Amino acid sequence: MTGATMLEDAPLLNAGHCPVDRPVKRTHLDLFSGIGGFALAAKWVGFETVGFCEIDPACRRVLEKHWPGIPKHEDVKVLDGSVYRGVDLLTGGFPCQPFSQSNTRTRRGMDDPRFLWPDMLRVIAAARPRVVLAENSTDIDKFALDTVLDDLGAQGYEAWPVEVPAAAVGANHLRYRTWILANARGFDAGQWRQEPAQGPQAPDGSWWDAYPGVHRVDDGLRKRLDGRKRMLGNAIVPMVAYQMLRALVRPNA
Repeated sequence: MTGATMLEDAPLLNAGHCPVDRPVKRTHLDLFSGIGGFALAAKWVGFETVGFCEIDPACRRVLEKHWPGIPKHEDVKVLDGSVYRGVDLLTGGFPCQPFSQSNTRTRRGMDDPRFLWPDMLRVIAAARPRVVLAENSTDIDKFALDTVLDDLGAQGYEAWPVEVPAAAVGANHLRYRTWILANARGFDAGQWRQEPAQGPQAPDGSWWDAYPGVHRVDDGLRKRLDGRKRMLGNAIVPMVAYQMLRALVRPNA
């Protein structure tokens, strides 16, 4: 089986001072949006989020508070990706329950009804984004990673996986995740390169002290987005997503 690249000694990245590219109105569609971690990272790299898809009503309320007026679709199973055809970036942390070690009693891999990659793939096929970034538990390596990579290849994307811990961006816990990066064959991301600008900073200079005693769910999203552990536990680490997006859209930077 194809395995993701391990970054055991990943360098410490300055998460509190993420530079942001100058805006060029690049567009972003976010699936399985949660409370907006991918949208934050996309903003830092110069993308404008034009659509969300999130089934949890509480998460949609958080999204509406911070991204008012942006369409918020409820169910990826019925989302018409053609509405967003030509979007520049599509992201999604599709559910990890079919694979996660924390769910060994009920996980069923690709036979699990919670395996929603086929729905994400359907949206990708209809929307035809230039670049794709997906995230999941590292346990996907054992169950479905080859399938995901093959599916993206069949749709005309060059795709590769990498495993990155939250510790790589300054967290005091590992929280390894598999990130799947893909770009449309023949697409030259060089046209997106911009002069770097100083980006957003944490209000008090640190992203990692909001929940000092709850390391499993401490993902750097801060209380200003949402303080409930369930939402944070399901959230991605936006500072890691930021670095993945930089690798996609600024490959020589």
